[in-house]
Amino acid sequence: MWLFHDIFLPNHTTITVLAMVVSYSATVLIYVGRFPIGWKKRSLWFLLWAGIYICAEYFNSKFGFITYHNGWNIWWSVLLTGIIFFILPIHYKKPLLAWVLSIIIIVTLLSIFEVKIIEMK
Repeated sequence: MWLFHDIFLPNHTTITVLAMVVSYSATVLIYVGRFPIGWKKRSLWFLLWAGIYICAEYFNSKFGFITYHNGWNIWWSVLLTGIIFFILPIHYKKPLLAWVLSIIIIVTLLSIFEVKIIEMK
């Protein structure tokens, strides 16, 4: 749905792996590890982290570090980011439920965007 581009790293796969291992892992540890008690604080915490991700993606797309494909755009990223940050605390408490929800969401998105598994890298 999107590709990462960088002038320093050799290819999309390297960039993706680094993003997943470094930034996503750190984000999950901070987000879930400091997840507040109370709905108001949780909502603000959710908005903070979702906002950070969306702003980063917006600027990365404006500077050409991310390109969208197959009909994907920033608004789909907003939706997916919200879903991800909603599911993370569920995964912490009920991992099986989070996996089931995630699989349903992934299959739905693959269907909406008509992505064939064989075409994925």
